[in-house]
Amino acid sequence: MDLGFGREWGNITLVKVFFENFIIAKMQSSEDIHKVGITVSELLENAVKYSNKDGVRIIIQKMKKNGTVKIRVYNYADKQHINNLKIRLKEMRSMDSLDFYLFRMRESVKDKKSSPGLGLARVYHEAQADISAQYHENEKVVEVKAAINLRK
Repeated sequence: MDLGFGREWGNITLVKVFFENFIIAKMQSSEDIHKVGITVSELLENAVKYSNKDGVRIIIQKMKKNGTVKIRVYNYADKQHINNLKIRLKEMRSMDSLDFYLFRMRESVKDKKSSPGLGLARVYHEAQADISAQYHENEKVVEVKAAINLRK
């Protein structure tokens, strides 16, 4: 499934509800539905928040062979954004998912001015997602990928 839209905050709820309803019809496990739902919601919130123009896009694929859901979210942003994101992802991979989530919560209380990174921490911990990001220089687009292993 491939869906694109503008960067209005109201779109996030509409898209999240749409995808949750779609996956409810396709998945039996409430745990899997939660994992996909929070991943869609948090990645879209980041895309809208950090996009510097309209053109947020989300693609969701369910891989039948291995029972994985792959989510890719695209948004326009400058190179500094992807550099900051890659630093956060490196930090995330260096910790256990719960430790990282708790660390990000403590950091958000200490420094209210910077981005706490709680959305990524939540996806990493609650959905146990493998998250990566890359920058497409020619298009000035950030692509964030999340792979979620579903229950069998």
